[in-house]
Amino acid sequence: MLKTNIEKLDNQLNGGFKEKTQILISSSPGIRDLDFTLSMVYSFLKQNKKVLFITIDQNQKSIKNKFFMNDLNIDSYEKNKKIDFIDLYKKIIEKEEIEDIDHYIQSAIIHNKDHIIVFNSLSSILDIFGTGKKTINFIQDWIKLSKKQKVTTISLFINWPYKKNITTRIKSLFNTELNLKLIEKQAIIRNYFHISKLNNKIKKSDHTLFEILQPGGIKEYIPKLLVTGPFNSGKTTFTHAISTKATSVDRLGTTIALDYGHLNYKSYTADVFGTPGQTRFDPLLKMLGKKAIGLFLILDSTKPESFPRAEEMIKTCNATEIPYVVIANKQDLKEALSINKIRNLIKLPKKIPIIPTVANKKKGLNKALDSLFNQISD
Repeated sequence: MLKTNIEKLDNQLNGGFKEKTQILISSSPGIRDLDFTLSMVYSFLKQNKKVLFITIDQNQKSIKNKFFMNDLNIDSYEKNKKIDFIDLYKKIIEKEEIEDIDHYIQSAIIHNKDHIIVFNSLSSILDIFGTGKKTINFIQDWIKLSKKQKVTTISLFINWPYKKNITTRIKSLFNTELNLKLIEKQAIIRNYFHISKLNNKIKKSDHTLFEILQPGGIKEYIPKLLVTGPFNSGKTTFTHAISTKATSVDRLGTTIALDYGHLNYKSYTADVFGTPGQTRFDPLLKMLGKKAIGLFLILDSTKPESFPRAEEMIKTCNATEIPYVVIANKQDLKEALSINKIRNLIKLPKKIPIIPTVANKKKGLNKALDSLFNQISD
């Protein structure tokens, strides 16, 4: 198996891409499909696989620069001959015919059976040499030869408005199809991926939002994590502590509007919203709770008198319907209650995690994030 190191995608692939198969990366125009592919390729290199890039729509130097811009250092892999390039861009610029290109591609397939071969891209072949039967037949021959030689191939393909029969024929050649698409909601455009075909079988997988960070690579995108809890429990401190960047609106040290943060953690990137704890903000809490993907409920471990308010807030934001984690904050203080005592006082089911933290010292935060993201992924 070829693990992509993108947790949600590997789950959809039942562990990763099957080797010695033909894989199509089918993308909407505007998606950074090459950046997505480079991140996967880097994961394959780390698994001690060999990779051969056949570049068509840009030169070898540009591809290497893309690796660099994505913080993917391939110098050692190139030195050890784990990655190589066949630069057909120059030959295409020099007006060589598809028959000449065919010679290079067939030779590459035959003589690099131990490599993962990346075609960048089939749509460029169609755009340069036309969408007629002749071009389609050449593409078909390359994929058939790859199957015969038992070579793993990854082909990039942008879904320009080609005739339906052309797109259908291209896609039918491949064992597995990974789709990268755009979704627009309320004028906000997001990327998502899903698998539509896996090892020659039609598959309907979940649509997973993602972002490509530079540096950072591919991260599953979570549009709304909610941080809430009673007044003065440490919500703002917690939001800032888990976030890569965060802003707050406060007056006299008290939050009077939303805290907002953005975090990058392991294979995730997420927008974080923290709500004030006073009851007058409950309409805001209820609204934000409707479409939250996960929730952190922050408790001051030294103030059991605030726990009934916390129970009210769970109901207000409908937290029982989404993954959530209770944060027992301020555990460094002498008056802090034990986790078992807190669980008994708020009558919390055993399946709901309670994580001890000291947010102002950033203690326990990774465990809290792991606990929530594990629930979201299940």
